[in-house]
Amino acid sequence: MRIYREVKLVIYDCDGVMFESRRANLAYYNFILDKFGGPPIDEKDPLLTHIAHTHTGKQVIDILFKEDTRLDEVYKFTSGLDYTPYLQYMEIEPGLIEMLELLKENYYVAIATNRGITLQTILHRFDLEKYFHYSVTSLDVKMPKPDPECLLKILDHFKLPKEAALYIGDSEIDMETAKNGGVVFIAYKNSMSTPLKIMTHPELKGILGL
Repeated sequence: MRIYREVKLVIYDCDGVMFESRRANLAYYNFILDKFGGPPIDEKDPLLTHIAHTHTGKQVIDILFKEDTRLDEVYKFTSGLDYTPYLQYMEIEPGLIEMLELLKENYYVAIATNRGITLQTILHRFDLEKYFHYSVTSLDVKMPKPDPECLLKILDHFKLPKEAALYIGDSEIDMETAKNGGVVFIAYKNSMSTPLKIMTHPELKGILGL
């Protein structure tokens, strides 16, 4: 296996990589649906559960309420909705802290996510802010993933070429984002057709030669 010693920047996706957050996201969107009299997302519906896990909040709301005349009212309601009650359903992925401790002294570490304002709430709640030098959410870009703007923004922030970065994600959207940005992609807990895959965070040590 090739060792990527030229890498200076490790970029993480949030949901599904740093956290198991499907329960939290479903609970959040089901609360909104219930508020407006809609049925909950069926957990056995792979498409909707995937969308709730990978898309921006606005994109999810647009899909869930696509035929609802109260869409503007829903936007207004969600803009002031506190995500804190849903943090109880989130779990840090095993080995993440161990890996971040190892990275923080010798690498730049960043986050590129389709989450919005909730990212900072999550980082603060789980005491992860100290591990990340920079983060880009859907609120910081004109185009969310799979547009590569988030990755390019991070590279520009650190003044690094794309060859100096790795992006760890768990979805086809993440893989496409990395491809569009010319950044090496690592699939986390996913059998996607990409050369680099890890099932646990500490496996990253082998890729980086640590």
